Amino acid sequence: MPELIDPGQSTWGAHRHDTLGKCFRLYGYSYVEEAPRETTEPQMLGTLVHLALAHRYMEMQCEQNGEPNPYYAPLEAVTAKTAALAEEGEDWRYLEGRVADFFQQYEWEYQTADRGWRVLAIEKELKMRLADGDDSYLFTQRADLIFRSERTGLVYIVDHKTAARASVARTFEVSLQMVGYQVFGQGFWGDRFGGVLLNMLQKPKQDGKWQFTRPMLNGSPGMVRAFKASMLHRRRALAELEAADIPVSDWPMAISDSICWTKYGACPYNQRCHADSDPVPRGSRIL
Repeated sequence: MPELIDPGQSTWGAHRHDTLGKCFRLYGYSYVEEAPRETTEPQMLGTLVHLALAHRYMEMQCEQNGEPNPYYAPLEAVTAKTAALAEEGEDWRYLEGRVADFFQQYEWEYQTADRGWRVLAIEKELKMRLADGDDSYLFTQRADLIFRSERTGLVYIVDHKTAARASVARTFEVSLQMVGYQVFGQGFWGDRFGGVLLNMLQKPKQDGKWQFTRPMLNGSPGMVRAFKASMLHRRRALAELEAADIPVSDWPMAISDSICWTKYGACPYNQRCHADSDPVPRGSRIL
């Protein structure tokens, strides 16, 4: 039976560190208690699109290397994934047609352009240890795609982004995920690192047409320089909380309208934070 490229989340990745930087309690509910969260349709569509692209570029890599491909064809992989989810009680099979439409349009857009890419890795987990005296902390990221340009010889990290509307590339330049890719790229390839390329996949409106762009992100040298110290600050604070052995429900919370209620709606644990029966913080005095 063919194999499925389905590695799951990165072990200690940018999203996990980003959550830790936003709100300790959100981090605790998400990663310590592992409280269940409902998967939304946009999230699942993005997952299935990523899966189809992973298998597309695996086909390409196997062909370039003259090797047999042990993995599913792209749309067969999507069918296998939705069938497995259906067995677990989540029926997303109705999204298969939308993914097939996307894939056909993507092939029309990039089949020729991608011939200049030498595929080096797909869904590759990159790892580093952040030294902190005698201790160290793991930081990882899973790169959607890594390729070398046949024209320039430079190596690029590609991140696939599905979105309902056009996004401005510069907003991603302050993303921990993208800064992390810069740190990894410079560390692994040095002067041969070409940068981070966003593979923007804008979902169709009523006309059914996907929109595709591939902007290169500008480097963020100040953020790259501050990366290690910033991550260590978060990890030390987490270590202190874990050593204090207090319940997650008593961990500090953000109390922020930009974090507790984002443009996508309420934090999934918003009601839990609202439900505390003691309106006056313990040890405090109303003046």
